[in-house]
Amino acid sequence: MSKKKDLSFDPNHLSQQGIKFLNEGNFEKSKEIFNQLIIHFSNNVELLNLLGFVNLQLNCHEESFSVYSKSIEINPHQVEVFFNRAIVSAKLKKFPEAIKDYDVVISHNPKNIDALINQSAVYQDIQNFEEGLRVINIALSYDPNNYKALSNRGNLFQSLYRYEDAIHDFDMAIKLEPSIIETYVNRGNSLKFLGRLSEAAKSFDAALAIDKNNANAQFHYSILLLSQKRFSEGWEKYKYRWKAKNLKQPKFVEDLPSFSITEKHGKLLVWCEQGIGDQIFFGSILRDLPKNLVVEVLINPKLIDLFKLSFPHISFISSQSNIEISSYDFQIGLVELASLYRNSKDDLNKLPSRFIITNDVKNNVFKKILQKNKKFTCGISWKSKNNINGYARSISLESLLPVLQTQGLSFVNLQYGDTTADANYLKDNYDINFEDIGSVDNYNDLDSLASLIESCDFIITIDNSTVHLAGSMGKKTYLLLPYGLGSIWYWHDDNQSIWYPSVEIFRQKEPQDWCGVIEDILRKIRIQKIVG
Repeated sequence: MSKKKDLSFDPNHLSQQGIKFLNEGNFEKSKEIFNQLIIHFSNNVELLNLLGFVNLQLNCHEESFSVYSKSIEINPHQVEVFFNRAIVSAKLKKFPEAIKDYDVVISHNPKNIDALINQSAVYQDIQNFEEGLRVINIALSYDPNNYKALSNRGNLFQSLYRYEDAIHDFDMAIKLEPSIIETYVNRGNSLKFLGRLSEAAKSFDAALAIDKNNANAQFHYSILLLSQKRFSEGWEKYKYRWKAKNLKQPKFVEDLPSFSITEKHGKLLVWCEQGIGDQIFFGSILRDLPKNLVVEVLINPKLIDLFKLSFPHISFISSQSNIEISSYDFQIGLVELASLYRNSKDDLNKLPSRFIITNDVKNNVFKKILQKNKKFTCGISWKSKNNINGYARSISLESLLPVLQTQGLSFVNLQYGDTTADANYLKDNYDINFEDIGSVDNYNDLDSLASLIESCDFIITIDNSTVHLAGSMGKKTYLLLPYGLGSIWYWHDDNQSIWYPSVEIFRQKEPQDWCGVIEDILRKIRIQKIVG
């Protein structure tokens, strides 16, 4: 009697099983099998490519990149592997590597539409929009009716503030393939940037007609509604941001009951999300919580000192801390509180002119330094570090020169990050110096930054955390806003912020045109007799 063959170590059998699981979509199981095989056949390019693909499907991008790289090292003539590695590189934000790999693919086949489309998207990721446009135009020269290429070009036009061109391409893409939700969403955003809000709403409605639960469509629709001050509708759709942005809510959201406005007693855990500016923006809501509640807030550690001064009846904990969930009765996100306490114009009318309190000791130190100059002191900030639209919000120092050269003003650098090169540029080329207030880390030491803002007579800033700090302190502030892309919903279409009464808004009338904004600010400075 023959002994039954043990197939568990049979490479052919295992390979067939791995491929079977792969075809069934069971990537975890196929990965397990391919990893067994690779121990014995480490230089098998076919096996490496299968493993690379499986890791890509499982979002194990580092592993996928490593495996594909080894495969290419063994056989550098695999064009399809360069293509796959480029996809992985883009997901890992290794954008130069992705561009190079797509170059390899395109050099072998200049008419590879998928490679051209993908490469143009990578150029958009690194904000090299003109190069992205060049590449996508090549793709469209080979295939003018490719809806993916048209949609991509629409995105690039949108990033270049060419909103009418973007809408035209989105319309063409929709005619060719009317089932792609993302195209309607992007079209809606371009219409919104042009101020054609009713048309934008129809575009979002068309997206949701395809799938009413599409998170991205719901989220972008929420931004439109909130910008129109339709808060109840907007906050409801804004909940989709978690899925749209692929974010994970804290585990304790599932473990603790959600707070409701009817609760008057107990211990409440409030948790924060988003950036520094947004945490300050929504921070005013903490004043509205019932006084009998015991409230603890998980917050960015940079804000703890400021918020402790400002809300002495509330405890603040670093968002990086471990907490004992069992000690709380309910929880809610700080942003979710807005849906309870910021739903009407009446709610907004009750907003305080100031809700952030600064450190008196630091205030006095900075005031003494600045008073020596005997000029009106203007705090200034000009850059946004936002990865998505920071470039649209930021203004160059050259554009700010008419302000910086105004007689009777001195300037305090409120910009976070390393601004040494900027300061040297102003000094060497225009003999403009920022006030010397000693060493202040505007990025990490927000307590000192707030005191520095407190010590200035007024503030000029673009839309970054500085405007939220200044506005929350009731400091006279001139806010420079871009046209369309980069303009955030909570500035609405008002000239005076409804959230921060001390913030006056100056908007571009045309994309990238800061000249008119600067002229308006200079006129306002003279009218208000800040300088002669």
